[in-house]
Amino acid sequence: MYDPPGPEPQDEWFEIYNFGDGDIDITGWTFTDGEGEFTLTQTTILPANSYFVFGYTETSADTVDFVYGALAPNFQLANILGGVSDNVIILDDNGIIVDEVNYSANWGGESGKGPISITLERKSPTGGSNDENNWFSSQELGGTPGMPNNKHYITNVYSSWGEFNPYLNDSAAIHFTALTNGYVDITLFDTVGG
Repeated sequence: MYDPPGPEPQDEWFEIYNFGDGDIDITGWTFTDGEGEFTLTQTTILPANSYFVFGYTETSADTVDFVYGALAPNFQLANILGGVSDNVIILDDNGIIVDEVNYSANWGGESGKGPISITLERKSPTGGSNDENNWFSSQELGGTPGMPNNKHYITNVYSSWGEFNPYLNDSAAIHFTALTNGYVDITLFDTVGG
């Protein structure tokens, strides 16, 4: 979570996921954002199909497997409200980049009005790390640290109307992309929330 509702960077966290069939030894791996870095020096095995949560503090998320704040106080996930982007780079024990993401606010995880406890989450672990279409705002407040990400069944929602009045039998189209077959319920609200 790069833009937590609580104090920054104390409530920031990120996670990695092993979507493979075998365990991965991540001992000696280095994590950096270009401004701070830390290395896992203790033996750390990431089991197959499991998550590992990194928190700036031990209370950054509901589950924190490794606290990095004291080791790398400058490793801070940028509050992108100011129009800044940031990155997370993962290097193995030989210094080879395992994964890297250069994210920005238009990928999700913020409202444009300040912190609202929404995280940025990856849709598919096999999709591109730097493909903005593979990222979305979590539907779970506070995110899902250490657990599977939400399933996003509907994306790219937009309307093709200016103003319309349903009481005058006006109509409008709502467009969206459905990622799976199913039914969709749509509720419309007026500008005062009614």
